[in-house]
Amino acid sequence: MALGTCLFLTTCAHAGGFGVPSEPATRPAGSRSAILIQLTDNALNFPAIAVPGIATAPAPISVEVISTYPSWRVVVQASELAGDAATLPAGRLLVSHHLSTESSHPLAGAGFQSLDEPRVVAYGGPAGAVVSNTLSFSLIVDWTDRPGTYVGTIQFTSLVEP
Repeated sequence: MALGTCLFLTTCAHAGGFGVPSEPATRPAGSRSAILIQLTDNALNFPAIAVPGIATAPAPISVEVISTYPSWRVVVQASELAGDAATLPAGRLLVSHHLSTESSHPLAGAGFQSLDEPRVVAYGGPAGAVVSNTLSFSLIVDWTDRPGTYVGTIQFTSLVEP
């Protein structure tokens, strides 16, 4: 079984906690409110592996956030991975960073959390400060996975908190 995976990284900003879109990433002239998310890369590739286990992305992704809001958070979530003949659930993707303390899979190591639900990867205050976090990603592979290339999306969403 050889399994290759490519994930595309996207950012999305939301104001309020209700999913109302905020200003675009490039703030218009005269605008006073914005949340900007910068990623070190726009794709994440896992090496092909031939046996069950944990595939680890060769390089981490750095996230930098600056906001004019005093209270905000950035969550990461994933789509399912689609292949030619099968799909893998988003919960098989794992993320680790300095804010995570729990481990949701015994083979992944300390701090890895499943992306079966959105995970907070950055939060902030005071307004104008740059917040950085480095994220490591892994993928759980088992014997039932069909060989092939799987593609999915990891989305970073900013939320302004009241």
